[in-house]
Amino acid sequence: IRSDNPISVYGLDWINASTDAWTAIPTASLGYTYMANIPPSGDSNQGSASNLQIVATEPGTTTVTVTPSVALVGGRSAGTPFNVSLTQGQVYKTTVATRTADISGTKISADRKIAVINSSFFVTTPQGTTGAYDQTFEQLIPMETWGTEYLVARGATSAQADTL
Repeated sequence: IRSDNPISVYGLDWINASTDAWTAIPTASLGYTYMANIPPSGDSNQGSASNLQIVATEPGTTTVTVTPSVALVGGRSAGTPFNVSLTQGQVYKTTVATRTADISGTKISADRKIAVINSSFFVTTPQGTTGAYDQTFEQLIPMETWGTEYLVARGATSAQADTL
C-alpha cells in the first residue's frame, strides 16, 4: 500500500465466529531483528498451528536467519539457525512441527529490513472456560525499537490493575 499522505493501515482476518485485527507498521519503521511472541494453538486437532510470515521489503536479495525456539516443519530443529533468501515482495511462511508447540522466542534477523507477522489459530486462554477458541495475528515490532519501560492501563473488565 502506498499513499501520498500519511495513513493508518489495519489488517483484518475474519472467519465465522472469530475475527482478529492488527495494525500494520509503516515500512520506514521496520527493522532487522524480531522475536516471535504469539500464543500456541490450544487444540491439536483443529485449525492451523502457530506460524510466521516474513516479508522482504527492500530491493535486491534479503538473507533472513531464523533461529527456531521449537521444531518447525521441514525438519527445522529448535535452536538450529537456518537461512532463507527472499527478493522484494516475497514471503516466507513457516509453521511449528507440532500443532500445539509455542513458537514464541523464535528469533528472526535479516541483512535488510523485513516485516514479520506471527499468527495462531484456535488459541485459548486460562480464562477460556467455555471451550471457545480464537485466532490471533500480529505484525511484530522490530527489536531495535523495544523499550525498557511501559505504561499498561487496566483492562475494562479487570478487577485489579494489570501488571508487567
